[in-house]
Amino acid sequence: MHPLLARILDSPWLISPAVAQSYLPVLLGLQEGHMPDMRAGRNLAELRAEMQPQDYVMVVNAHGASTAVPVYAAGQGGATKAQASADRCQVRVVSLSGPLMKDDQECGPLGMSTFARYIQSAGQNPDIDALVLKIDSPGGQVYGTQSLADAIKNCGKPVVALCDDGLMCSAAYWIASSANAILATHETCVIGSIGVMASWADKQGKLEKDGVVFHEVYASQSTQKNADFAAAKAGNYGPMQERLSAICDQFIGAVSANRGDRLDQKAAKKAGALAGATFHAAEAQELGLIDGMGSLQDAFALCAQLVQEQRTSSATSSTNASKMGLFDKKVSLGAAMLALMGAETVSAEQADAANAELKELGITGAALITAAAHEQLETAAASVATLTTAKDTAESSLLAVKGALTAAGATDVAALVASRDEWKAKAEAFGSQAGALGTTPPKEANDVQEGTAASEAQKAIDELPHNQALDNNPLFAGRLKG
Repeated sequence: MHPLLARILDSPWLISPAVAQSYLPVLLGLQEGHMPDMRAGRNLAELRAEMQPQDYVMVVNAHGASTAVPVYAAGQGGATKAQASADRCQVRVVSLSGPLMKDDQECGPLGMSTFARYIQSAGQNPDIDALVLKIDSPGGQVYGTQSLADAIKNCGKPVVALCDDGLMCSAAYWIASSANAILATHETCVIGSIGVMASWADKQGKLEKDGVVFHEVYASQSTQKNADFAAAKAGNYGPMQERLSAICDQFIGAVSANRGDRLDQKAAKKAGALAGATFHAAEAQELGLIDGMGSLQDAFALCAQLVQEQRTSSATSSTNASKMGLFDKKVSLGAAMLALMGAETVSAEQADAANAELKELGITGAALITAAAHEQLETAAASVATLTTAKDTAESSLLAVKGALTAAGATDVAALVASRDEWKAKAEAFGSQAGALGTTPPKEANDVQEGTAASEAQKAIDELPHNQALDNNPLFAGRLKG
């Protein structure tokens, strides 16, 4: 089998279905043994030369960035850092177009593995300050996509992805989402197609009618080998669909992590953005799939801005080694964290696994919790707020009591209570004396009436200023009176 045909048939794809259908004639030609000439009259060297990265240089000053020009046109021949000044910005442009394959195609287009090496090389080159990814692609193979996306995230330099008057779909969008910003040149640009598919043409029946006999022999231990494909050929797509769904979970998780808060998750789900839908540039911007509209020069200007921010951040971090720079390498999420992206619910076990990955990455001061644990914390916080309110109320009442006592000339509560008890004891002693010594004849308890000498004495005691202060305070509301 031809190597290109093998790569097409044996792997799942992240590609726009409409574009995939348009390549069926090529696929059928390969199956018939015809190798199509996709060079359009040009030799392979010309095609490969167009795919090589190009460097542009601009000057950044208080008025903004100057127009970027190719390095050779700027007369620098590839300026070194020794020649460069603080206001100089050199940007490398890498172009991705057409269906993306993991490896270089014999007939022309370079593969994602080669583009990943270009990105890594730029990241290690001290002369390169930033990168622009010019993209016009419907997507491509699953294999190679994440490696290229990781190369972009880990290159350590600002990257701007630009949809260049065409498509930024499926695998191409996964790759673009790894950049610091995404622009589109025109409203007619098509963005999205976040999904996974597998497709093949089964010509076995036709060939069998022509007398071709197919034989398959497996080792006795290999009972599951090619089981998914065999089930699909028999009309049972379930096992293969499960595999595709697992890849799609990774795709959606990576896009969600890369775009962060810029992606409106609620609106994106409602519009089908995470289910394979595509959008023109304006709507893609509203959903947060891209950051804005702009030309290649606008992409250069944005690179210059990001480089200036990076330089400022680096200068600041040189005096504070613990402070992260704006474009320090991004953390690559592990399997446990990626599995949570877009999930409706999260179990305690899943949260623990994700937190373990954060700990392994050296991330402290942050942790994931489940919705149930969050509700418990909110309940506890509400209880604390209630207790705090009660405490504040009690403190206010105590201050009011202290104020009333101070106004009455009584600042020592203990002395005030002792004085009250002393006068009460005297009143009781005075009222219990024998008749000849008392102010009124003794009476039985049930004969006591208002206006007696004892009542008058008690009234005089109660009218003392400090006793009135106590009577008017809720803390002494239960004070025993005569």
